[in-house]
Amino acid sequence: MATESPRVSVIIPAYNAAAYVAEAISSVQVQTYTDLEIIVVDDGSTDETAAVVAGIADDRLRYVYQENASQAVARNTGIRGGQSEVIAFLDADDRWLPKKLEEQLGCLQDPQVGVVCSGAKEIDEDGGLLTQRSVTIPGGDTRRNLICENFVYCSSAVVRRELLDAHDLEFRCGRQGTEDWDLWLRLAKHTTFASVQRPLIEYRVHPASTSRRFSLIHASEQQTLGDLAETIDDDAEMDSAAKLRLLQVIRRASTERTLRYGHKLLATGHRGEARSVMRKALSSSPASPRAWWGLCKTCLPG
Repeated sequence: MATESPRVSVIIPAYNAAAYVAEAISSVQVQTYTDLEIIVVDDGSTDETAAVVAGIADDRLRYVYQENASQAVARNTGIRGGQSEVIAFLDADDRWLPKKLEEQLGCLQDPQVGVVCSGAKEIDEDGGLLTQRSVTIPGGDTRRNLICENFVYCSSAVVRRELLDAHDLEFRCGRQGTEDWDLWLRLAKHTTFASVQRPLIEYRVHPASTSRRFSLIHASEQQTLGDLAETIDDDAEMDSAAKLRLLQVIRRASTERTLRYGHKLLATGHRGEARSVMRKALSSSPASPRAWWGLCKTCLPG
C-alpha cells in the first residue's frame, strides 16, 4: 500500500530518449512493488522525449526539464527532487524485469546493506538478447573489489538515501562513462553492498563506440582512480600498511585499464595510438605479459 511519501524514488535521466523512454517507464509501472514515484529528468532533449512522457498517464510519474548539463547532473536533480528513503536508478534506454524492486528491497532488510545491485540481460538496440550476466558480490573488501572491476550496472542499483545525505555524496560531473563507478567507490567506504545474482534488468548495448569516446572514458577512469588514491592517502582511519595495500591495488587497476584501452584501440585499427598506450602500460608494469604482447601486436602487419 502506498504511503504519503513513497518508499522508492525511481530516477530516469533522459536525453533524446523518445525511442526508448516509454519502455523504461512501462517496466517500472509493472513492478510487483508499487510504493514508488517515477521521476523523469529530461536533460535538454531536442527530440520528442517530453511528448512521449506527457502521453503516459500515471499519478506516480513526474517530468522535470533542465537545460542540457549531463547524465550525472540529471541524476542528481532527480535525487534532490525525490521524496523517498530509497533511490533506484534506471537509464532511459534500459528496462527492469517485474520483480526487480521487490527482490532487491528484501536485501535492504539487513540494516548493514546500503546498496543492492543485480545481474543483467544485455540486449541490442531492438531489444534482442545478447547475453546474460549474473552478479555476485566478491567476498572481502567491497571497495577493493570495485577498484578492480565495476560489477554494478547503474540501472540495477538501489541506494539508501540516508547514505547519500549523511556523506554528502552525489554523481560527479565530467566523468565520461564512469560517473556511476566513481559514486560506488565512494559509497563502498561507508556501507555494505549486496546483490541479487540473477538478471533483474535489461541493459541496452549500443553500437561500438568511437576511439574518441574510448579516449574520454579512459581519461575518466584514470581521474577516478587518481582521486581515490588521494582520499586514501589522507584517510586517518587507515593505518599505513592498509593504505599501501590499497594504493597498490589502485596502481594495478590503472595499468589494467590502460591495457584494455590499448587493446580497444588496436581492435578498431588505431595502431599508432595503441602502440603509445601499450608503452605507457609497460612503463608502469614492465613485467606484464599482456602489455608486451599488446605492444608486439601493434608492430605486426594489419
